[in-house]
Amino acid sequence: MRNMLKRKTKFLLSALLSVSFLLTGCTPEEKTLLLPMITSSGEESEEADSAKDFTVKKIYTYTYETDDSLGKSAFLQNCGENELLILARNEEGPEGSLVYRQVDYRYGFYDTLGQFQPFWDFWFHPSEEESKEDIYLDRMIPSPDGSQLLLYVRSAFWNTYFVWLYSMDSQEPLLLYEGSPHANPPDKNSSDTEVKLLGSFSESGRWVTFDAAGATCEDEYYIPIFDCQKAHSDGREPAQDTAEDTELSYVYPPDQKLYAPKVDMDSLYTAMLYDRPDSAGLICFGRDSNGLFVTQDYSEPPNASEADMSKAYSYPCVHKGTILEEDGRMRYLHYRYHLKENSIYYLETPISLSCKDMATLETVDRHQDFPNLVWDFLPLDSGDLLAVLVQEQKAEEMMSATGMNIDTYIFSETSFLTAVQDYWNILSADLYLYPEGETEGHLLYKNLQNLISIEYDAANRRILLETSEGQFSSRRKCIILEL
Repeated sequence: MRNMLKRKTKFLLSALLSVSFLLTGCTPEEKTLLLPMITSSGEESEEADSAKDFTVKKIYTYTYETDDSLGKSAFLQNCGENELLILARNEEGPEGSLVYRQVDYRYGFYDTLGQFQPFWDFWFHPSEEESKEDIYLDRMIPSPDGSQLLLYVRSAFWNTYFVWLYSMDSQEPLLLYEGSPHANPPDKNSSDTEVKLLGSFSESGRWVTFDAAGATCEDEYYIPIFDCQKAHSDGREPAQDTAEDTELSYVYPPDQKLYAPKVDMDSLYTAMLYDRPDSAGLICFGRDSNGLFVTQDYSEPPNASEADMSKAYSYPCVHKGTILEEDGRMRYLHYRYHLKENSIYYLETPISLSCKDMATLETVDRHQDFPNLVWDFLPLDSGDLLAVLVQEQKAEEMMSATGMNIDTYIFSETSFLTAVQDYWNILSADLYLYPEGETEGHLLYKNLQNLISIEYDAANRRILLETSEGQFSSRRKCIILEL
């Protein structure tokens, strides 16, 4: 009996010791592994090639409602990993109001960073003869990250244009312009014509102009540029008479003026700002008898009041007629400016891409042919190219180009890619990557419909495809491809 108790006691002690060892083994133990300071050439090669790897690893989608007068409403610029900035409709606010949101597209969580509400009804105080319907939003242009809006408002009763700069982090809009919507003064050789107020932000979002053609400053003929990083007073100065025998107009004092020889308004196609080290530059596309040409870098004269504006300040221009010749091969301008290269990529035909170096005005050896119509394209800093190629069109009108005149998109509420879609009757397209120096594309995404914009985030290796759902342009779907 005693021996049996001893055996049981030994057994229990052994079992307790085993359990103790097992519990100790479950405790995680931190370990440090020292790596060599020198990596192999193979590892260095893998790191260098990672920026060239466009394998789609994850696909996310995010849908929301926005204002149908907006073209692009989703943005990757200034976003962190897994984040997206959007301008969404504010369902709880008055009609036309928006909220500026930072969205985690993996889970749908968001933070509201700012909001926009129509303010002009309260600003105008319409008279008995004038109704609120006489005052309306004509156009709305967002900055590259969506944090600011350039607002073009028309008063039909007073026949007046108003342009405001609105920042999402401020409830005080800045009035940039008030004046007649007609040329000031109109061309003596033509009938009274509408002013072409071309608005543009630079790629960084720092610089903005509401009038890239200089149409509102006929006396001096300059392009007014505003620094969005600078604090501006919201005080309004009295309206100023900009020319004899014309209506009074007001222009907020600009932070920079770009002067140039006078351009025939009818010859101007479009214009855009770009970033220089401490100022803004301007690129203009115009028409002449040969076709479309491009100009760059208007400059500020040392003494504008005494300058002969017709002779003293000429500007470099690409060989006229070599951008798009009047030969019927390409019926509209589709281009991208590449800041790092200081070059213009443009469609020479609907299925071929060309490039011009803006410094030398020479054609660059970046020609690319495609097997299908190009809906959109995006040159990357890596030298590679993203291209959206049309796969399906309306059969009865295929390649007929019977849609709307694409020129009208500049002054309408329609985004450029929507105008291209209508022009070619596009039903669907696929996204391809064309590696630098290669002629064959690699498929990244199939069956894109109703494309609004495309954006690439090199830092976080993402592609953003903003689309509209069905025929309702206010219903947006963002497709995010993580590489």
